[in-house]
Amino acid sequence: MGKERHIIHRVNLNIEAPDVKTAKNMQDVAAPLFYNDILPKLESWLDELLPKEQTIRIERLDLELGRLDPSGFNEQFEALAVGSFRKQIEQLLAPSTAENTLDAEASMQSLPAEQRLFDLFLYFLETGRKPWWSGDAEESLDEEVLSPSSLFSSAERIERFLGLMRSEGNSIERLLKQFSGLFVSKLVIALLQARSRLEQEAIDLILGNHERLDAGGIVRGRQGSASRGGSRFTQVEGKEGLPGSLSPEDHLRNPEGSGLASEGESPFREAGMMREAFLRKIILKLAASHEPLDLKGLEALYAAILSEGRNGNGEAGDPVQAAKSARKDNSRTEQVVAREEEAEGIYLDHSGLVILHPFIEYFFREFDLLEDGGFRDQRSRTMAIHLLYFLATGKEQPAEHLLTFGKFICGAELAEPVDRFVELSRAMKDEGEILLKAAIGHWRALKNTSPDGLREGFLQRPGKLLLNGFENRLVVECKTHDVLLSYLPWGYGMVRLPWMARTLFVDWLA
Repeated sequence: MGKERHIIHRVNLNIEAPDVKTAKNMQDVAAPLFYNDILPKLESWLDELLPKEQTIRIERLDLELGRLDPSGFNEQFEALAVGSFRKQIEQLLAPSTAENTLDAEASMQSLPAEQRLFDLFLYFLETGRKPWWSGDAEESLDEEVLSPSSLFSSAERIERFLGLMRSEGNSIERLLKQFSGLFVSKLVIALLQARSRLEQEAIDLILGNHERLDAGGIVRGRQGSASRGGSRFTQVEGKEGLPGSLSPEDHLRNPEGSGLASEGESPFREAGMMREAFLRKIILKLAASHEPLDLKGLEALYAAILSEGRNGNGEAGDPVQAAKSARKDNSRTEQVVAREEEAEGIYLDHSGLVILHPFIEYFFREFDLLEDGGFRDQRSRTMAIHLLYFLATGKEQPAEHLLTFGKFICGAELAEPVDRFVELSRAMKDEGEILLKAAIGHWRALKNTSPDGLREGFLQRPGKLLLNGFENRLVVECKTHDVLLSYLPWGYGMVRLPWMARTLFVDWLA
């Protein structure tokens, strides 16, 4: 899962002194001393103490250093901080005894790598972001790392996953939007097999959907790529027991030659929509009942999808309608996000995009994404979010946690799932490079900087988004070369694009 790291979420330093001046002097010394001298020592000690495969998570640790003499503050502060930290960690790792006097808030969880990965997966499905303790390991959300059989290796994990699916409509939509059809199919099979032995025909029914669609090139076909290689369902004579259609197996294995027995075109205009509807129904069925689901039950679910589509009840097969329904049942996610936003802000990867604000509206208009001061539709907003990510990185199809600031700039709800598999046209990418070159041309202090140099030097900048009832504020991490911002020919302290409900105040000082 990447390089072993020791992560501190937040440090609060409280100093009591006889007067304000002395306290301020101590604080000015203590903060850099802690980060530059004390932390490296603690990291080296933890590297020796803990095996690489072990993860421990401590919610809170209070270090009481006692009285320090201002004349020898540096040496005393470092020695006492390191000593107190080591003592508490050793006490936490030791077997529980009567002498263990640590506060309950300092309780420790020791997690195997597999459990940590599962916790990360669930947090991502619930919020669309990564937790603070996950570090920078991007591969942790890769499908090659997330083995469904390992994720669901215990009944407790399965229940936690299904509980999230029951309570959070956004979570199931995020699962379908952020992971491939093959991965979700394997995940569904693992869930089914955990309850009872699954017939091979049932497995074929689920995987047949993916394998056939993948050959048609549309498993990942969403947004810009959905129509490429897509198949339409045509009317055929059906088997008895289903509404004028082939059997579920035939529909999934042969989408080119199957269809609904109805006048005109099928409501399921893309085979990918059929696949999503089927997988969604299976997961919701498992979440609602503890009963096993066999081949007969799967066939009944598929028949229900066909019936809903035929009768104009398109929610099961229409991802847009399904997403609307999901948003009706996401109160828990909204509460989680609201608490995080209010308490400590949201950490971002590409906060430097804010300096491109004079160009963004025109960039979006170039591709007809805007109308009447806002986005034409949800698809246009999603495309805009991905375009911003391309501007910042030159890459495509990121996991949703990398799109947080783009979602905010485009006025999307931060908890709302976003399609991952969006393909940008060659024209869009070329226009993005032209935009970056234009920004460099106006910002003469950058001279011969390349678009990638602008990305790495300024756009891919960590930051924190603070949202509350009073204001929206972006705090950008500063670097030494930010002195060049003083030569930027436009301001960035206050930003408000036409579709933004409130002004964004920016703290980014050179």
